[in-house]
Amino acid sequence: MIHSGYGTSMKSSLVSEKITFDAPYTECKITISFYSNGHMGEDDGFCLDYASNLVSGWNTIQCWRTGQDFVPKQWYDKEQIDFVFGSDDMDFIRIRFRSDSDESLDRVFLDKVDVQMRL
Repeated sequence: MIHSGYGTSMKSSLVSEKITFDAPYTECKITISFYSNGHMGEDDGFCLDYASNLVSGWNTIQCWRTGQDFVPKQWYDKEQIDFVFGSDDMDFIRIRFRSDSDESLDRVFLDKVDVQMRL
């Protein structure tokens, strides 16, 4: 579960361990299932980011917004996110699901997170 912090200065996130590579992968497919509570306002949501040994800091892959990408209190199953790294020199990545909301009662429940690497 990820939820917003108290006020706009603190955001909650869920971060993976390092996912190390045994081949020169250049693409990734992430599949998730999620549910959000009913307290999320318009433009509240959550984001998926990645970090690696080749980039500084976190890079946003995709954000989901209430009313645009999902409806609160509805289950979303097997949402698929595909992205390309642009380099086969990476040794690892980490992924992060991050709250992008400003209310302390906002919650997103994640389930069945699957990460697949492709050459």
